[in-house]
Amino acid sequence: MTIQSVILAVAALGVAAPAMAQQFPSKPIRFIVPFPPGGSVDLHARYVGAKMSEFLGQPVIIEDRPGGNTHVGAEAVIHSPPDGYTLFHTLDSTITLNQALYAKIPFDPIKDFTPVARLASGNSIIVAHPSVPVKNMRELMEYAKANPNKLNVGATAATTQLTVEQMRSMGSPMTHVPYKGTAQLVPAVTSGEIHIVVDGHTNYVPFVREGKLRAIGLVSPGRDALLPDVPNVREQGYPELERLGWWALFGPANLPAPVVARLSAAALWTLKQPDFLEKQAALGLTPRPGTPEELAAQVKADIARWTPIIKAAGIKLD
Repeated sequence: MTIQSVILAVAALGVAAPAMAQQFPSKPIRFIVPFPPGGSVDLHARYVGAKMSEFLGQPVIIEDRPGGNTHVGAEAVIHSPPDGYTLFHTLDSTITLNQALYAKIPFDPIKDFTPVARLASGNSIIVAHPSVPVKNMRELMEYAKANPNKLNVGATAATTQLTVEQMRSMGSPMTHVPYKGTAQLVPAVTSGEIHIVVDGHTNYVPFVREGKLRAIGLVSPGRDALLPDVPNVREQGYPELERLGWWALFGPANLPAPVVARLSAAALWTLKQPDFLEKQAALGLTPRPGTPEELAAQVKADIARWTPIIKAAGIKLD
């Protein structure tokens, strides 16, 4: 199904869909965000929700549910009624990585969610406090190898924790320090409380430009317009660390197809609006629209790609 066909399907709802879909939505919609307020995931959810509300004619309320490496938020969604009024605004890691990184998770990434829309992709970066005597990936890996577990590395979602564990498995042991969100990570690394951070890059750009933090490398493919002089990990000889994360909307299992179509149409319409795109770009995110079918295929492909890599490296987060 193409984006155009999703929108056409919604246009036909008034004729063909059940009464519930014709009336949907008749009350506010809730976005569950599995991170604390103030971070880029929370802000993006607010931008998406505000714009989708224009399309749907109902408010979108943001509810932050951090904890358990996004599992708290995920559980809140899968246990909600499958009526379209509770959606999960999350990173790909919750759906595609956690089932391999944890011995047990409280949901099935395929069976317990209904894909609604893929929204964006975002770059991650490795930054260091200036007190750490490294300037690039090779120096970081060699320093960590020579000083095992002396570097404290902060990360939030499984996406960035995976990078930390990969570096450890490559013979550069560092001490992983978990944080609930970017709002806690930024002051921790700028104050020197922790030495290294792996996180979405946007919140660190001003500190890198001012020399308060040192950019070691982008984890994402290619380079980034906000920090064009920073090479990515592949350029520096570490292609196995390269990874592009994405952001999406999911609902609980068994959402009615007409409701999914209307929600997806609202999300994909949002991704075409210039005022929304301007705000999204300020977060360092790139539009990556995807229909429910495209999102479902993305989930399956990423699980198939990353599960054997994680298991072969023996990486576990519990």
